[in-house]
Amino acid sequence: MSMSGWRGLIIGAVLLGCVLASQAVAAGAVRLDWDTCAMSPVNRTLMDPDPVQCFVTVRGQAEAHDGYHVRLAVIPSTGSAFPDAWRFDVAGCQGSNYIEMYSDDPTGFLSKTCPVFSGTATALTIRDYSVDPTIGRGQIVFAKAYPSGSTSFNPAWRYFLFVVIFEHYNSTVGATVPGTSCGGLETPICLLITLAEWHSMDGVTAPWAIERESITVNDPAATACSAATPARPSTWGAVKDQYRR
Repeated sequence: MSMSGWRGLIIGAVLLGCVLASQAVAAGAVRLDWDTCAMSPVNRTLMDPDPVQCFVTVRGQAEAHDGYHVRLAVIPSTGSAFPDAWRFDVAGCQGSNYIEMYSDDPTGFLSKTCPVFSGTATALTIRDYSVDPTIGRGQIVFAKAYPSGSTSFNPAWRYFLFVVIFEHYNSTVGATVPGTSCGGLETPICLLITLAEWHSMDGVTAPWAIERESITVNDPAATACSAATPARPSTWGAVKDQYRR
């Protein structure tokens, strides 16, 4: 091969490496934490009927975006029935009034440490918590679309995607008392990321890397997470369809 040919191959390889490197650092990494947008211990002990908060954040995003979609599985320990204490679905013991999900920062509490990922853009949000008692698993869905996009961000910062607040005021250790309490608060639980993706300004949906995939309740050994089977359902089309209506 001629010198010019070798030079072309070398230049091409260098350019390809640069492209791949830029793609690798373009998107951030997502993590779960208990009660803070900073770094918390993986396991949280929960034996009292207090609210707990699951924070979902991302760091390292270096590309403009106009939406994201995250799904979490709620999994009891292997062999355990899904406890009433975590039935925050409409038909469940807790009902849907005792669970909150939001992605904004109305009090300004988070802005100093974890700015809102979508910035101040007007957005459509889809949020849902459901439980399939036949398989003994819950699912959290959170998707957000903001067509005007977000172009002002710093890859070195950690950004707030959303928080799920489980209000365990009616939860109790032991058995459920119908009409009074929702039992099984002591059950080991795993919250696991099964889908985390973002949407670029040029119309591409891409997966995020995962910095911390799961967190647990009453489960230091994380045995509940061993039952995980990640799924990749498509919700982005539904988000865009609602925005067009």
